[in-house]
Amino acid sequence: MPPLPITVAGLPTALISSLLNDEIIQDQKIKEECNDLLSSSVADRITIISCVQKIDDRIRDTQTKILQKIITNHELFTKLYANSIQLRNKINVLFKEVDEVSREVNDPESGIKPKLLAALHENHVILQDVQNVKAVAETLEHLSKIKSLTQKFNEYLLHGRIEEAAGAAKDIDRLLESVPLRSERKIVIVERLKTQLSNIKDTLEKALIDLMSKAVIFEFIDENEQNGSTLTVLSTIQYLNYTIQLSSLLLSFKEVELIQNQLSMLKKDIMKYLIIPYLQNHGTWIAKIDSPDYITTKLTCRPPVASNDMPSSADLFKSLTILFHFIYTHIFGGTLLSPSSSASPLTDEYVSTFGTMFFPPLQQLIITEYLSHKIPVEISELDSFAVLAESAKEFEEEMRKLGFLPESDEMTLTEYVKDLDMHFTTKKRDILLEMGREAMIDKAFDSYVVDEKEELGNESGKVVGNERPVGESGEAEGSDEINNGKDPNGREKENGKQDSKADGWDVDWNEAWDEEDWENKQSTSVSDDSEPERYEITTKSKAIIGLVIKTLEEAKQLKAESAFQLYQSTLDLFDLYRVLMPVYHYEKFTSIPALAMLFYNDCMWLSRELIKLQKQFAGLFDEIGKEVVYNETVENLRELGTSWFNLQIDKQKQALSELFDELNGLQQSATEAKFEACKKAMMEIIYTVQLVSKVWQTVLPSPSHYKAISALIDHILLRMIEEVEDLADIALEESSHLNIICTMLYELERMFPKTEPIGKHSRAWHKFQQITEILNLSLAEIMDRYRGGILREFETEELVKLICALFSETAIRGRSVREIRGQ
Repeated sequence: MPPLPITVAGLPTALISSLLNDEIIQDQKIKEECNDLLSSSVADRITIISCVQKIDDRIRDTQTKILQKIITNHELFTKLYANSIQLRNKINVLFKEVDEVSREVNDPESGIKPKLLAALHENHVILQDVQNVKAVAETLEHLSKIKSLTQKFNEYLLHGRIEEAAGAAKDIDRLLESVPLRSERKIVIVERLKTQLSNIKDTLEKALIDLMSKAVIFEFIDENEQNGSTLTVLSTIQYLNYTIQLSSLLLSFKEVELIQNQLSMLKKDIMKYLIIPYLQNHGTWIAKIDSPDYITTKLTCRPPVASNDMPSSADLFKSLTILFHFIYTHIFGGTLLSPSSSASPLTDEYVSTFGTMFFPPLQQLIITEYLSHKIPVEISELDSFAVLAESAKEFEEEMRKLGFLPESDEMTLTEYVKDLDMHFTTKKRDILLEMGREAMIDKAFDSYVVDEKEELGNESGKVVGNERPVGESGEAEGSDEINNGKDPNGREKENGKQDSKADGWDVDWNEAWDEEDWENKQSTSVSDDSEPERYEITTKSKAIIGLVIKTLEEAKQLKAESAFQLYQSTLDLFDLYRVLMPVYHYEKFTSIPALAMLFYNDCMWLSRELIKLQKQFAGLFDEIGKEVVYNETVENLRELGTSWFNLQIDKQKQALSELFDELNGLQQSATEAKFEACKKAMMEIIYTVQLVSKVWQTVLPSPSHYKAISALIDHILLRMIEEVEDLADIALEESSHLNIICTMLYELERMFPKTEPIGKHSRAWHKFQQITEILNLSLAEIMDRYRGGILREFETEELVKLICALFSETAIRGRSVREIRGQ
């Protein structure tokens, strides 16, 4: 900064010196600045401001002190001032000098202070201009360098000197970040230059990508991608009249910060042309390297020419190793002899960057597309997988040695093959469930006859019996007759009404049941303690239990934890069974009586087999403190089977009830038309039960069959008793007809063996037999039976109502009624 032309010669030197030498001034630096000002004709801006300000402050301070002393010693001062001319003159001179100094400093026209402020403003303007000129000069010099580099870039690019062109672009980018301008003009200039730089980079990038596509070439051997693919690498390529090294191309990408993009493109091409096709054809392709000349090297992946060169499973990792060796050596410029010591820093950087973006997806791809499919499905294949596992481990170790797999990253393939037992278990579970599902959804319901007495001596645990196909639609013999809606004579039912067994459930689930009927229904549920001798099961259940046995046998050969998981998959299988079977075959189970009962048999048979297996494989998991337990599964299967057993019985009850409903009661049975209708209905009821019994007899074990038929017979008999008891007045002829109608149902006795009377199975039979006979008895005979305790099944009012309906009101009837009521 130029000095300010301010002279201080006019200031009273003695006064200023006196002021500055006062003991109040403590800052030595200010004293030196003020002394310099007094001893020179010019001074810089800061010194002048400091000195003038100090003088101004000291003048005011001195005036204040003098005034304070005068006020403090006013009387003495007045006396001395009045008596001493010398003192008075000195004081006057002092005040004149002070006033003169103040005027010369503060006078608005000629004072030092206004002149100083004007000079300071002028100096600031000059300084700003100097700084602007200096900044412009520096900027012009900076832009000149950028222009020179731009010219060099164009020259390098024109002559094919790609590496130098990339370096020039990098230098231009660096200079643009440090343009010296500090104004809005900088923003405009830099933005324009950055736009030009972006164009430069685009030009360079296109040139680099074009050169890279000529140096690294991916292609399929022909249009059929299954015939192989190749990767060709040229160590040098020609660009204009200049020979460019592949390493120079990569360095150029790095210089312009495009190496990440280029390596990403390289990754995509390797995946598309080499990795994915090879994984798809890993059993038929091999990898081979050829060098037709000193510049060109080619990697080919294709089927072998000779049949004896067919690859093994482990050859996949050998081929992948060849691929990465090829990339490491011929693209990134590494040396395989001693990768850690001979590789250049740039090679290490390229390999690390490429490996970080390429290797994780490659590992996952190998697992999902290759290793997961190679997991054995049989215990005998586990040893052969060990060879493949070792190859996977060696592959990752080699990749870590080369630098493609950083030390910080997991060896994912190695960890995957370590957990072979777990993967084997998972795969076995999937296969088990899939095979089980296929058996479950099979539309055929072929059956086997099981003889449990013979089975006790069957050590193999296989089902003993002969296969009996149920039919293409799953229907057993006789089921057509049940569902075709015909009467016992083969005629179509009246009004074209179909049998309800061909419809849906059509059951009123909210129907009220009286206590006796409900107890009877409960008695139809099959006891878990039943021991059937012969019955039928479907091939589905046999196949499922076979899968379970095989699975548990395989679990013996695994580690305890994996074996336990495999055992748990059998629990999943039965969960699937309980969910899928009733839903998938719902229509058949609800419309074909034989199939519903076959399903019941399957559930019961499976539950018994599981109890056997639970004992057979006890102690399998003692090592880990666990055990084979099927108790809950057994209970669930029994509950499921019993529910369908009862539902099928309820459906048949509903069908029988509809036959009764068509009669609309037994009133007027004395008429010939109603009598014939009642007999026809009884014939249809008997025929229906006979057909159902015939179907169930071949399917169910004897105890279950008898319980099912007993439930239907009890339902018929109780309904018949109810219909008779609903009659308010029964004439003699009507009573005779009712006896005949009821006697027709005695045909149901033939449903059971002669050695087992119907009363042993049907709880309602004795009561029905009594009411049938009552219809033809005299009042005296009825009372004799009552007194003999034969009519104990009848409630008091029930018997009274029946007597009142059969006999006219007489004194004898009155005494009998009172006797029954205990009056």
